Amino acid sequence: MGWKTDWLYGLIFAEIRRIWDRARRDAARSPDLMGSAPDSFVIRQFAAGDVACSHCLPPLQRQWIYRGDDVFVPFTADADTETDVEPVRRGAFYATGTVAFHIAADRKAIIFVYGLGPRYGQAWAYRVVGQGQRAHLAEAEGCTGWIA
Repeated sequence: MGWKTDWLYGLIFAEIRRIWDRARRDAARSPDLMGSAPDSFVIRQFAAGDVACSHCLPPLQRQWIYRGDDVFVPFTADADTETDVEPVRRGAFYATGTVAFHIAADRKAIIFVYGLGPRYGQAWAYRVVGQGQRAHLAEAEGCTGWIA
């Protein structure tokens, strides 16, 4: 099963769409304070992670670009390095936001981190509840996520 048809990636990408929409609403609600929402997200899947710290760890497995439509465009980069994203600031946002995630080997936990601006980001761990079409993500108990 590839990432395009995997229900777990579907849940992750749905969360990314929610973050995209929330950033757009926040920017529209307070344009003078917030500035312009990101034009795109660079999304990175990492092979390792620390659930206790809600932190993704190298090596990098996959990357996508997301521009607000329903298309997540994969791209490759050197397997040992992350693609650099220049932090061009526009109010509370960067021109390009970043999203990182790690799927646990047993597929029962996900670490999810995003940074859309210098003070607009969050990290947490999810439990994967159920499988397939009935599955959903629930915040892990004792999660030490952060909000910037």
